[in-house]
Amino acid sequence: MTQPGYDTARAADPQQAGITARARAVRVLCQVLGDRRKLSEALERQPDRLVDARDQALCKELCFGVLRWLPRLQWLHRKLRDGNHHQDTLVLRCVLYTGLYQIDHLQVPDHAAVSTSVELCRTLDQPRAAKLLNALLRRYLREQETMQQRMVQHETALHAHPRWWLETLRQAWPDDWQTLIVENNQRPPLYLRVNCLRKSRPAFLDMLDRTGIQASPCRHTPSALRLTGALPVAQLPGFAQGQCAVQDGSAQLTAELLPVPAGARMLDACAAPGGKTGLFLERWPDMAALVAIDRQAHRVAKLIGNLQRLGHLKPGYPASGQNQRLAILQADLRCPETWWDGEAFDVILLDAPCSGSGIIRRQPDIKNLRRARQLRQLINTQQQLLQTCWGLLKPGGRLLYATCSVLPAENSAQVAWFSGQQPDCVLQPIQAPWGRDTGFGTQLMTGHQGMDGFFYALLGKVPTGQTAARPV
Repeated sequence: MTQPGYDTARAADPQQAGITARARAVRVLCQVLGDRRKLSEALERQPDRLVDARDQALCKELCFGVLRWLPRLQWLHRKLRDGNHHQDTLVLRCVLYTGLYQIDHLQVPDHAAVSTSVELCRTLDQPRAAKLLNALLRRYLREQETMQQRMVQHETALHAHPRWWLETLRQAWPDDWQTLIVENNQRPPLYLRVNCLRKSRPAFLDMLDRTGIQASPCRHTPSALRLTGALPVAQLPGFAQGQCAVQDGSAQLTAELLPVPAGARMLDACAAPGGKTGLFLERWPDMAALVAIDRQAHRVAKLIGNLQRLGHLKPGYPASGQNQRLAILQADLRCPETWWDGEAFDVILLDAPCSGSGIIRRQPDIKNLRRARQLRQLINTQQQLLQTCWGLLKPGGRLLYATCSVLPAENSAQVAWFSGQQPDCVLQPIQAPWGRDTGFGTQLMTGHQGMDGFFYALLGKVPTGQTAARPV
């Protein structure tokens, strides 16, 4: 299936600018696989900017596609090299991956996939690799059917997931892991959040329709739209003017589960890059104050930029003067003595750092970058953040714990542990026509009603002088 906006007819001609896009894709992949850099960061930090929108689409298509199917492509590499793959350079491997991906997944003629890959070796100063790469790709074309049949016997190649991911998902969801695997390998739909402070959802839908963009409203939240196809966000009408933002429907549900009363103080913990900060400002405009905090400077900069585009912050913030209703802080949430003014919050959103297992289809580099040992570290961090946030919450207040994970160890097990530790914590029921009640929160599985995998647990803090009702 071809990525929308990617012109296969143009890219099939190696004489056109597709070589530049392919070269940039290989450099990005080398950073992800060699330096373990996030795909989004590697794409942003490339010094050579692609001007043509079709080249941009091709570059992203190759990067996302290769990382989505990487375990399979790595298996093919080993088979094509008859076990001699260790001596191949990272550049050669990445060029091979892009060539194999084009053959199997794009509407690029086989001869063009081979010839552009060979030319790419020369462009990337790997002339000695050109002959080997030509031989490997031509061998694959001859033996493609046989290799596809043999792949069935190799689980990681068949499902395009590292073994530890397969084992973790199988253990977590014995009856659903195969469905999750399939969903992880799908292209995600594009969701928008309409900034209802600037334009109503019906009016924005009408504007999209007039420009030939098809979309449909999501019934569970008043601001979400699901686009029928995908396109660069810069091409969205009203995007530059702050009339919309890109945000999955699952993330937008947080504002429905955690209403903010008029005059309330809210904390958006782990707020960057600001999607949910903007969501709550637009959904609950009568709150008295919102404090958004994140630890990393570059993420806080993104948060500020996103909120400025949406009109929630003045240009030049904070030099232009602090918004009395909105405060953006760069600090470690777990050290409130460095940033907190001592006034407790009525409402807290803790969208905790997690494995990202619910958004693998959207960020396929997660499959390669995450390691099993990191889960324990993430669980410890989540526990620390929960305990810190609880100390910042007023008696009678509410905290929404959320993750973009489908792993019970980060979700229901975490909430079960925390609620057992806190005598003033009451788990409040979530009644919704979506998701699964786990007994300790609601799990949205990846792909359910088209949304990302997400988890939500609403925790109430017992008012002063009252005691929490505990199950007998």
